[in-house]
Amino acid sequence: EQLLTLLMKTRSYDELIKQTQLAIDNFPNQGYLYYAAGFGMYKKEQYNNALDMLNEALIMTGRNAIQKISVYNILGLVYDELGDLEKSSLAFESALSIDPKSAETLAHYSLMLSRRIAASEKAMDMTQKVINQGNQPTMIHEILAQVFYNQKKYKEAYSSIQQVLQADPYGDAYNLAGDILIKLGNTEEAVKMW
Repeated sequence: EQLLTLLMKTRSYDELIKQTQLAIDNFPNQGYLYYAAGFGMYKKEQYNNALDMLNEALIMTGRNAIQKISVYNILGLVYDELGDLEKSSLAFESALSIDPKSAETLAHYSLMLSRRIAASEKAMDMTQKVINQGNQPTMIHEILAQVFYNQKKYKEAYSSIQQVLQADPYGDAYNLAGDILIKLGNTEEAVKMW
């Protein structure tokens, strides 16, 4: 599990998929392995394969609430990518029924809504709930930056992406920062980010 978690954090998704497949062959009853495989497949845009793995993980999580929330979150994102908004919303609502304050769920759900609805009050309400909880990991700040960007709240988006760039700078974060800076009219800084 430690290796798989490290591969997720370092965004080594091809290796994550490879290692989870090997682990599943040896330990087929471990729900976390199916979750990790589904997560990697989601990141590699293998959405149908991700659904298979995540649905298997959901069956195996049993009473592990934290893992179940994580599985529902990624299921929500996969269904969103597949254009099934009803199943996406249902997955996020299922996660929120377990923990209504889950910052990860609120952030992912608000991202999904912000992509679909130009001025989504619900997305902004969820985003505000996450902010009100205080200190969040960089992954959450990156999601919030995307939500703010989608909702055309560029100053707030820039504030969130700055926290990501200070803590865990990487390519996608720089690209988003460049997109935000362009919208703020700062072309010179945007070019540096790209």
